[in-house]
Amino acid sequence: MGLAGNWALFGSRTSLSEGSTDEGFSFRAVPAGGGTSRKILDHATSLTPTPDGALLVMGGTLAQGEGVYRVSPGADGAPVAKLVTGTGQPLGITLVRSDVPAVATLDAAPWRARWQLSRPNAVVLTLRNTTTGLSNTSHLSPSNDTTEPVGMDYKGRIHMDWTGWTNTGEAPNGNYTWQITAKPSNGLGPDL
Repeated sequence: MGLAGNWALFGSRTSLSEGSTDEGFSFRAVPAGGGTSRKILDHATSLTPTPDGALLVMGGTLAQGEGVYRVSPGADGAPVAKLVTGTGQPLGITLVRSDVPAVATLDAAPWRARWQLSRPNAVVLTLRNTTTGLSNTSHLSPSNDTTEPVGMDYKGRIHMDWTGWTNTGEAPNGNYTWQITAKPSNGLGPDL
């Protein structure tokens, strides 16, 4: 909580990987005398007042990403946030890197695919045979267990060691496609 002019500012101290969509993550401002609140940032983790009555807030917006924002009264007296310095980290989930082999020779070794996300969140990974349409879907959440053939750790690293088996048995030879959908479990940012 903090004050900027005649406005009280408040929010839940959350990181990008915490929480659920049921919780309110935005950093908001409300007139000190009461009234309707306004969203200032999409989320905040800490704040400190400045000698001139403004606030320095560590947080982020979808438009400008993570960083330190100066929150002070604007022309109409209502608080506005201005990015002072960014961290370079976007608020939305991004693909940092991937290592996905184009060809698998499953009688010699598993197909070893790896993806790295900017933050861990709920992920759906689907392999689909382009001829038959048969698919194999895995629903992944961050875990410390890295012994499973398909999984994701708390750093957003997804791994798949596919041996050619699907939910219905041995997969037929042929072409396959893969698709990953990462959904922010806390609702901060769009799906990737």
